[in-house]
Amino acid sequence: MQRDMENKPFNYQWFWRKRLPERKGQYCRVLVRGKMNSALMEFEDGFKVVTSRFAVRKRKEDEMDKKGLYGKYRIEKADGSAVDPKAIYFTLRIDTDPHARAAIRAYIESCREENPDLAGDLERLLEEIEG
Repeated sequence: MQRDMENKPFNYQWFWRKRLPERKGQYCRVLVRGKMNSALMEFEDGFKVVTSRFAVRKRKEDEMDKKGLYGKYRIEKADGSAVDPKAIYFTLRIDTDPHARAAIRAYIESCREENPDLAGDLERLLEEIEG
C-alpha cells in the first residue's frame, strides 16, 4: 500500500449517488491507496471511508483554487440538539488563516463591552495560536 501524506489537498470529489448519496459533490482526499482499485478517502469534515476509486473524480485545477463563498463545513451543536435549518453560519479556521484571525480581533472589539468574558477568552486563544 502506498500512503499519501495527511496534509494533501482535498483534490477529489465524491461522485457516486448510490453509496453515501449525502456526500455527492463533497471534496475528499486519498489517504491510502490499496490493491484492487480501493482507497481510504477522507472528507473535509474528517469522515473516512474505504471505497473503490471509481467513487471519486479528480477535481479540476481551477476548482482547486476556488475563491469566494462556498460550503465547506457542516455545522452541528455540541449538545446534539437540532440546528435551526434557517440559520446562516460563517465558519473560520483561525489557526491557519491570518484573515480569520483579523476577523476574530474585530469580533473581540465588537463584543468586549457586552461580553467581556468571551472577548478575553478569544484574546487568549489568539495569543496561544500566534505565540
